[in-house]
Amino acid sequence: MHLTSWCCLIFMRAALLVYGHTLRGVDDGPPPVGLVKHNLQINTAAAKISALKVKSVYAANSAQASAAKAATSKLHVEEIYVKAMNVMPELNAVKKLASSQAAKANEASKETIAFRKTMGKKVSEIMTDSKLLAVQAVKALLKSKYKDLSEWRHKVLANPWEKGQVAASKAAMPYFKTMGTFAGSMAAYGLEASTMKSQAAGDAANAKSLAAGVEAKKEAGDVIGAEQDAEMAKAMEIQSQQLAARSSTLDSQVASMQNVVPQYGSAAHMAAWNAEYAENPDSVPPPPVDPNFAFTPAPPKSP
Repeated sequence: MHLTSWCCLIFMRAALLVYGHTLRGVDDGPPPVGLVKHNLQINTAAAKISALKVKSVYAANSAQASAAKAATSKLHVEEIYVKAMNVMPELNAVKKLASSQAAKANEASKETIAFRKTMGKKVSEIMTDSKLLAVQAVKALLKSKYKDLSEWRHKVLANPWEKGQVAASKAAMPYFKTMGTFAGSMAAYGLEASTMKSQAAGDAANAKSLAAGVEAKKEAGDVIGAEQDAEMAKAMEIQSQQLAARSSTLDSQVASMQNVVPQYGSAAHMAAWNAEYAENPDSVPPPPVDPNFAFTPAPPKSP
């Protein structure tokens, strides 16, 4: 509306400028100036009028464009408003969900703080348990590695000479054990035979002493006592002979054992040699170092 009024005002001023001489009084004809100058003024006025028309048309077009732009902006604003109103429930739902999530986050934060305090109290216990678990894990790992390296130990770290020595000792052990049993039996038999020999000698001496007194008792008139001493002397003589026979038997058994012991010794040596050859047929000499510790690193030096 302001643009239209402004355009009308421009047209009115242009009309007054062109036809102003008719408004000042009666038209007395051309002004008292030269014809050329008069024509130039008329042409200048027409050019100004034409320029004002162009400006008015441009202003009208600009006004229409502004009005169209304003209408477009209004439609855009209305569209945004409609979209905002349509999105509002969703925004409210998002806001409600955000509030719910914030409340849950606060609860989780409180639980986390409480859990942190609880963990702080159990730090020492957890450290102790973790150390125990670490030790157990290392032991299990070492045990599994020990089992995995069993074939390597028995094949790569095998010591045929040591195995031969162990096999020889095991093979000879029963023979030496029997020889020890024989030695104990010979000692017991020898002790028993010695005791029997002493008893036999004592009985023989007592029997001889009693027999020597029999005649004296007969001459003294003690016939019964003499007969008793004679019978006692005979009994003791018989017992002495029996003890001597038993001691002799024990001595023969000891002699037999003494003859058998070297045979067991020879058998023990043969069994040991056979077992050693079975374990070490190539007669590998003993290693210069112990293979069980040859690949073990040296212990750390004390500071």
